[in-house]
Amino acid sequence: MKMITKIGVGAIVCGIVFSAVGGTVFALNYNKFNEKYLGEPVSYTKNFDEKISEIELDISFMNIDIKEGDELKITAESVPEKLLPDIDISDKKLKITDKDFKSRMKDKNFQLGNIADEFVGTFTIYIPDKKLDKADINSAFSSLEISGLKADNIDIECSFGEYILNDSEFNNADFTNSFGSFQTSDLKIKKSAKIENSFGNMDINLSGDNYGFDTVTSFGSTGDFNCPSEDVKIKVSNSFGDINFTN
Repeated sequence: MKMITKIGVGAIVCGIVFSAVGGTVFALNYNKFNEKYLGEPVSYTKNFDEKISEIELDISFMNIDIKEGDELKITAESVPEKLLPDIDISDKKLKITDKDFKSRMKDKNFQLGNIADEFVGTFTIYIPDKKLDKADINSAFSSLEISGLKADNIDIECSFGEYILNDSEFNNADFTNSFGSFQTSDLKIKKSAKIENSFGNMDINLSGDNYGFDTVTSFGSTGDFNCPSEDVKIKVSNSFGDINFTN
């Protein structure tokens, strides 16, 4: 499990708001907490015949992967039963949302200790090779990794986590992350993008050479990135972290 996920679980259970990543983490004993609140780890595979043009995700406390696949498919690997999200497909829209996790935590007599790696498991969404109209993703206290996704518009908002974009393509993009890192490889933006980060480094690898940048940093550095043309505009800001560009 990523350290940032451990921070997230400790923050919710102990009621601690961390002022910076990398502080002392109070974690829960997995067996005790799992038995009382989360149920047994569940693994499954679900295949869907429906065609989709839009995805909307609102998931927290989980390792989330979005990948290109031959068909629309969702898998859960060792995800605690009560952390499993609700899945709905209607009007060509895949919607995945958290259940009300906080309301289950009525017993405050928990034990502090160590969290095992299987605490949150991995939730994977396979999207067929088709350009989506829209992708709207919201996550907290999670790691998010996206590979091979294409969309006209994408909006990602994360907090207390990290997210990684690999070999993906978007016309317009809006990425926001707080208390975590942001990393891309072979990311292609066709029209415009806004990328905001705080308390974490940004390593941005772009496909193409027609980008114009407007960068702002606080307590961090910005690397040079020169392009022969500047048709695609990208606004990038970071607080308490570096911005590194490569292509």
